[in-house]
Amino acid sequence: MVTERNTTSFMDKECTPERAICLAFLFKGTIIPPALPNRLISACLSMWTVKQYEGRQLLFSGFIGLSFDKSHDIVVCVEGNKILLYIIHRTSSGLIVSDIATGVKECLVVTMERISDFYQSTIHAKRSQQSPFHIEYTCSSLKCFISEEEAKQTNGWICDKHNQIQKAGHWRVWNQDQNDIFIFCRQNEQCEEDCQGLNDDALSKTPSDIVLLRFSNHCKLNQMHELVTHLGMLRKWENIEYNHHIPADYLDFIPTDEILDKLAPLIGQVFFQLGTEIGLSIPTLENIQSNNPSDLAEQNRVVLFKWREDQLIKPTIRVLMQALVNIGRGARCLEEVLKNIDLNTLIVSQQSRGKGAIPKKPKISSELESQNQGKSQNVDEPTDRFTTIDK
Repeated sequence: MVTERNTTSFMDKECTPERAICLAFLFKGTIIPPALPNRLISACLSMWTVKQYEGRQLLFSGFIGLSFDKSHDIVVCVEGNKILLYIIHRTSSGLIVSDIATGVKECLVVTMERISDFYQSTIHAKRSQQSPFHIEYTCSSLKCFISEEEAKQTNGWICDKHNQIQKAGHWRVWNQDQNDIFIFCRQNEQCEEDCQGLNDDALSKTPSDIVLLRFSNHCKLNQMHELVTHLGMLRKWENIEYNHHIPADYLDFIPTDEILDKLAPLIGQVFFQLGTEIGLSIPTLENIQSNNPSDLAEQNRVVLFKWREDQLIKPTIRVLMQALVNIGRGARCLEEVLKNIDLNTLIVSQQSRGKGAIPKKPKISSELESQNQGKSQNVDEPTDRFTTIDK
């Protein structure tokens, strides 16, 4: 059992009104049975990573701090008959992603309801039709509360203690309707009349990779074309279209010997750039070049097969395609090769590899000669040094 109380400065320095939002799960009675928050914290540990702060893990009695992603942290803590949930943004509360706040809230609601049901079953009590708690939202100062029922019936309320007007948008971040998002994207509907748009903090930020990914996932092809035209990126868009015509069904398979053999002559004089892009060392590339000084196709071929032997990153067609695009060669040459490759061939090839190492291409004569120079072979040793294929 964790008995130490939180003595860090995290709440004072990091969990501030400028960077955080908060809601409370208010339970009946004056205190919460310790088993419930302990179970809740245990459930949080199974879903997210404990945050490190000032060299310590934020895991204490009735308190846990968690890292959701690079920009968002979560805090769950117990105060009397309330369990408080904070979402903290790295720079500004106005940049908290509504999907994240809503998802975390709903996750904890379901978890606490199931914990309550479990304990009721252990004492053979009938399950109550009412939730054991109700939700309250805080003011912008994170001190005053309004019930969820009241919040749904008003567009704003005045925080008497701080004499501040709280608008509905302050707690709407906790209640993002996923269906509304998809309907808006599909039908291009306008915002609601009371929509205030993005705040200044959001408008002044450079969108992260995650934000751009979420945005692009909701855009139709014609919408994206209109956007890139408006941004003056039409030529870039045409290059992307040209280089990404490979069917998605092929991308996650490991290329066969046939694919690499046919691709090698089409790559041209970029084997050194390609080898560097896919992670081969400079000495390895120099050795390949010295062993095949006047054969560009063979240089490319050896690079491709050495890349496929790598076990650090699965050597898929997707990875190879991106490498070709990154060095300016484009993926059209790979697309030409795949036109004559049946998808079933890739499936069978992948299944035959099983869970073992990726089969290696038999070494070419120049490589064997290089390795055998200066060595005398024992007559009792087998002369076949080709790598066998595990099945």
